[in-house]
Amino acid sequence: MKINFIIPFKRISGGIRVVYIYAKYLTEQGHHVICYLPMISYPGKDQNLAFRVKASLSNTFKREKWFQCNFTVKAIPKISDALVRDADVVIATSWQTAYDVKKLSAAKGRKFYFVQDYEIFNGEKDAVEGTYQLGIPMITISKALKKRLNTFSHDVSVVYNGLFDNEYIHTEKNQKRKFTVMLMYHEAEHKGTQRGLGIIHQLEKNGMDFHVNIFGRRIFETFPKGYTVLENPSREALVQMYQNSDIYLFMSTIEAWGLPIVEAMANQCAVIGRKLGALEELFDGANAVIVQDDVQMYQKITELMKDRHQLHEIQKNGFDTAQQLNWKASAEKFIEIINR
Repeated sequence: MKINFIIPFKRISGGIRVVYIYAKYLTEQGHHVICYLPMISYPGKDQNLAFRVKASLSNTFKREKWFQCNFTVKAIPKISDALVRDADVVIATSWQTAYDVKKLSAAKGRKFYFVQDYEIFNGEKDAVEGTYQLGIPMITISKALKKRLNTFSHDVSVVYNGLFDNEYIHTEKNQKRKFTVMLMYHEAEHKGTQRGLGIIHQLEKNGMDFHVNIFGRRIFETFPKGYTVLENPSREALVQMYQNSDIYLFMSTIEAWGLPIVEAMANQCAVIGRKLGALEELFDGANAVIVQDDVQMYQKITELMKDRHQLHEIQKNGFDTAQQLNWKASAEKFIEIINR
């Protein structure tokens, strides 16, 4: 098949990485895939002119090397019939792209809308929800998100995100090093980085002895010398950081999936967070720690610092859960849906 993905940008993000994983697998199976993006970036929530100009220049000129593509990524002046090739399938991948895909002619292929989040953090609520009413069959990543989408349409399929074999720990977890807390750095307020740092600082203030691992695509502040900080890390370096961490602080207040949740589980790093995203889908009472607020988060961290046996059990159960997820199975289900 000829398959066109319409993406909003090509810089590194969890959502674009998932699209690229599917594009790569489809290509390996003999399909011909092109990911189109507009040279002039789509408008997003609270974006000023400087951001839009920088994003447009990135879409048009920047060569991204963070993913090993075996498919074509093509920037075009506008997503339109004149510039997008005829194909068997065309897939929108964000709320902005859904409106453009809706306008494309039938010659561009059967239309699908891959919804990875409830994107009101990057668009006005009415505009985002309007895309769920365009009559395009939707594929989403969790049952919770499907339930939300079903209030607008009943043509919604679920495909869980997966993991690669090299993203799992294959050796015994080192339990003898200093207790280590891991946190993702992200500028979006709903990701909760600053709240997570506040919890870490409170633990330090109260004399708890532990190490801190932080990673993020872009990091805008300086941390104490004792912290390990990875900015825009390779997959190998990120997996190693999970393996060298005891707990992962999942701080999001809005999340459709949250790849770091399952990545941490796969590397026997206990996850503590609200029951959102992958935790809402996969939590079984013993494979993670669910909290209601940051006060509980602080309490559970101190509890696990003092109880290594309890920590080890959560890490083991999380690992067992993560082993059920793999990208090959997810990609095969994705292909089955777009083939219908």
